[in-house]
Amino acid sequence: MERIRIAFFDIDGTLIDFSSKQISAKTLDALARLRAKGVILCLATGRSPLELPHFPGIDFDVFLTFNGSYCFDAGQVLFSNPIPPDDIRKLIANAAGIHRPVASRHTTGWLQMVGTGIAMENSSESLKEVADEVCGHAAQDGIYYYCLEHGLI
Repeated sequence: MERIRIAFFDIDGTLIDFSSKQISAKTLDALARLRAKGVILCLATGRSPLELPHFPGIDFDVFLTFNGSYCFDAGQVLFSNPIPPDDIRKLIANAAGIHRPVASRHTTGWLQMVGTGIAMENSSESLKEVADEVCGHAAQDGIYYYCLEHGLI
């Protein structure tokens, strides 16, 4: 498998299980191990920058907030509303390598713009239909087991 350079993660229903309202130790481990392999970690969420959670021991590199209309990294704003769709494609394309976002309930457009779109088992049926792959349920450490089974961690 080609080396992955960037991974996009939604928060609610992906990193944070809806039932427990927490991120699991295994999901944290998967993120840390991806980061240790040099994978750029990106949060992609409908939340505002002020509503972003902090996960112990994990520093994300890039944040796409307000469903992609505001993009920033730790040091600067990269884009702000409105972002033309072509610029989003350029941003994703310029990252190079395989792109594996894990999304739970965002629009299908995000999954269709990247190299490989992965939906959570607990995603809507319409999202799973357009995803390239479906990983396990957020409550059952779907991200961790997907990464393990595919040799990503």
